[in-house]
Amino acid sequence: MTLNVLIKRKLHGRMHNDSTIRESLKKRRTQVNPYCDDTSHIRFKLKKRKQIDTTLDLSKINSNYRVLIVDDTIQSPFGMPVNAANFLKKEVIQLSTLQEKARSIFDWMQNNIDYGKSMRTNGYKNAEEVMRDREGVCGEMAYLYVVMARTVGLTSHYTSVKVDCFGRNVKHACAWVDLEPGDLFIDPAYHTYDVKHKEVKVLLDGEASHWYEEWRGSV
Repeated sequence: MTLNVLIKRKLHGRMHNDSTIRESLKKRRTQVNPYCDDTSHIRFKLKKRKQIDTTLDLSKINSNYRVLIVDDTIQSPFGMPVNAANFLKKEVIQLSTLQEKARSIFDWMQNNIDYGKSMRTNGYKNAEEVMRDREGVCGEMAYLYVVMARTVGLTSHYTSVKVDCFGRNVKHACAWVDLEPGDLFIDPAYHTYDVKHKEVKVLLDGEASHWYEEWRGSV
């Protein structure tokens, strides 16, 4: 079973060190302002550049999974979106129980990810693309839930639904999470935590990835 963490490098412009900036500000303070005789009230403040730490705590990930650090030529439904990592570190990692973590991720998706495919451009979406567009259909939303759940220590898998909670024959998908006292099915597309679908199949990543590749090329 494989969890792909895709890390993309961002290039920034040239940065000066603090001592260079301070020296420049010191020179500016000694300059005379031609429009104001009294410059004693003028103050220059050196602002620190805000940095966001997106580093994942890999020790939280269940030992059943492997972490692959790959570039964006590798397409996987379970790539970890960097901005999702920010949310998980800030809001979920510190929660004390797995149940709280599972629910927190579901609630976040309900508030931030819409059901739909209006923004689809490259076929069936993976977890990263759902996070980027804040939109996806059932299986695409399931990819995102699964990878976020795994990142905070949950055991989770993509799940194919054949008969849904209303007794209808469907081609549908949701997420499965292994929680005490038993299996828990979470369906962001149906807006239901602990959904009671009638007939389901929990897929290993090899099978889920196979179907993703098929759908990616046909949609």
